[in-house]
Amino acid sequence: MVRELLDAAAPGSYLVATNSTKDFVSPEAGARYDAMLASGAVDAWPRDHAVFSGFFDGLDLLDPGVVAMCDWRPDSPDRPTPAETSMYGAVARKP
Repeated sequence: MVRELLDAAAPGSYLVATNSTKDFVSPEAGARYDAMLASGAVDAWPRDHAVFSGFFDGLDLLDPGVVAMCDWRPDSPDRPTPAETSMYGAVARKP
């Protein structure tokens, strides 16, 4: 779906996206999340770094790239940990 949207976007357009992930949590926490998904308690489908990064194939990633959302402002004194946010984010430009 992302590729279809990007194909219709003009050169110079940007893709700004976030996605939940289980990459930063313990296996036990990941299993609890899977149980919540299965029960319908949550509907945010987690993706790992490789899958989420694939959304940006062929685009020019802006710094800092595909990173945990908290790493967009790494100098913040009250910055949460990657496990607390459990979300990736990135911004890229279509050439």
